[in-house]
Amino acid sequence: MLREIRPTLGPGAQGPDVANLQEALIALGESGYFCSNDPPIPYEPTPPPGGPTLQPTPDQLSKYLKVLRDRRRFQTYDAASEIVVTWFQAQAVLTDPPAVVEDATAKRLNLELRERRLFPEGIQHSIVGQVRKRPSGTPLADILVRASLLTGRDTLRLGDTRLQLGCLLDEFHN
Repeated sequence: MLREIRPTLGPGAQGPDVANLQEALIALGESGYFCSNDPPIPYEPTPPPGGPTLQPTPDQLSKYLKVLRDRRRFQTYDAASEIVVTWFQAQAVLTDPPAVVEDATAKRLNLELRERRLFPEGIQHSIVGQVRKRPSGTPLADILVRASLLTGRDTLRLGDTRLQLGCLLDEFHN
């Protein structure tokens, strides 16, 4: 589950914040955020000195996002993390040192993630079904139903609803 990106992260950093950054970069890549072109073309406007000047090719972008996906369990800010962060910084024309997530990069990452509704509060949940009594199959009435999403070690509470006789379970309230 994505959390806000916190500065400062850079080459050699380790831990859950690095894994969260990698997950954020992957999510942005999957949402179509990154520009890529074959053959590579310059970023417009021109990014600050020190970072890449050419957009990655679609193959390069796909390759490095796959490396992030495969290695995020190690929670290490490695070469793939550096490359994808510099692409992000170049595209967003950020002045943080290349490959280092300081305040400006963290704020822009969080903005892009929020705009794409990639944080848990932006995810809309819909569960449809009917709660029935066993073994007769009679619909239950006046029962509180709580739903949670379990992902690995994380639990995200989706909400509660109270069923009326014969009603379908179709809406949860956070």
